[in-house]
This record gives sequence, C-alpha cells and structure tokens, in this order.
Amino acid sequence: LSDYRLCRQRGGRCITLAGFESLPAGQSFIACRNENFLGYTRTSFCNVGFPYGLDDDEPDTLELYKDGNLVEVVTYGVSTRASGGSGLCWKPDSSGVFGYDSCEPVAVGELQFHEILPNPIGDDRIGEYVALSNPSSSPILFNGDFKLCRQRRDRCTTLTGSVAANGGTFVACRNASLSSGCDIQVNFGISNNQRDILELYENNMLIESVTLEPSTFASGNAGQCWKPDVSSGGFGFAACEIVL
Repeated sequence: LSDYRLCRQRGGRCITLAGFESLPAGQSFIACRNENFLGYTRTSFCNVGFPYGLDDDEPDTLELYKDGNLVEVVTYGVSTRASGGSGLCWKPDSSGVFGYDSCEPVAVGELQFHEILPNPIGDDRIGEYVALSNPSSSPILFNGDFKLCRQRRDRCTTLTGSVAANGGTFVACRNASLSSGCDIQVNFGISNNQRDILELYENNMLIESVTLEPSTFASGNAGQCWKPDVSSGGFGFAACEIVL
C-alpha cells in the first residue's frame, strides 16, 4: 500500500499507507489519530497513525490518492452532540449514499456490544443491563485496559474480571446487588426517553460505540433489547437473550 496516500484536504496533510504489501479482499485498513496514545502501544485494530485531526464543528474533506492520482474523495458532515453525529460513523448506506450511522465493530477479537436492555419491565434500577461479547477464540482478561462508558456526562466504568472465548458474554448491570447474573455494576443509567450513546474503550482508545434509540411503553420497545441484527449488522430492538 506504499503507493497510496490518505489526505485531509484542509492544510494538505497526508500520510502514506505503509505496512502492507497488499490488502486481501474484504479486509479493512484502519488509520487512527493516535497510533500510540499516552504511552500505550498500538492497539490490534490500528494499522497506521495519522498526524492530523478531523474537525467536529465543520465539514472536512478526506482524499485517497494512488500513485499521485486522486481515486476517491469524501466530505463528511458536522459531528457534534447537538447535530446528533457524535459517536457515529460517516459511512455509505446500501445505496452508496453517505451519512451518519452506528459504527461497526473494528476488529474480530475485540470486545463487542451484544445486547442492551435500557428499559426493563419494572424497576430500571433492577433490570437494566449492558451485555458484551467476545467473538474471538481466546478469552479476554480485564486488567484495567477496558472501559464501558455512557457518553452523556462522560460516565465510565473500568471492567474487571474476564469474558470467555467463542461468544462468551460479560454482563454489566446498573445494580448488581439487585440483579443475579451480573459480572460488574456500572456507575450510570440509560435514558428511556432520549438517545444515549454507549462506548467501549481499550487502552483509552475507542473501539466501538452504539447509539440507542428511545425505549418507552408508547414506542412499544419497553422490555426489549437494543442489539445487532445478524443479517444487516445494524442495531434495533428485539427480544432479549439474557435473563437476569
């Protein structure tokens, strides 16, 4: 990939996509703003670091060059909490039109969101939970490197314990003392009446985020889990698997 350059049009900032002779079909190449963040080594999903940031408050244009020739250009929209784009990814839909949507898991082998119950039938303080899963063939041992966060008011919980391999789940509850089957208690609740964004961090780098739609009795989503659809990969409400 040394013949490719990724550029931010503003300021003419570019990097060469080094490190791979070729990229297999269907495999992603991920450029991160911080390849090494606060002394941590490069995380498993980051292939190269780039020495520039992307604007949140104004549209920015990114360009991809091969052998000095422009092969693709994309201008993304404003990404702020006010605009509703914060925590979402600028990506094409099935028709090729770009817009903000939930980010895909960055790499198999990293911790992923499995299902989230924001509005259980009954007391939220008892039944509310976030279930994470490990799709890799190796267990994940938490050593203070993973955090589960609610973006609103920046509430985060450092994960402790472990999660089994091959689809093993790890359940974070709002109140572990009132719910059986919990692996850890988080220091935040999830809104029923407005969107909330949950984020997963490894070594202080965002590895996945998901935006939950409101869950109310009026909407018909109360008691259901926000979870990925196997066929489309997108998130939506469906019956919960985990029973606490």
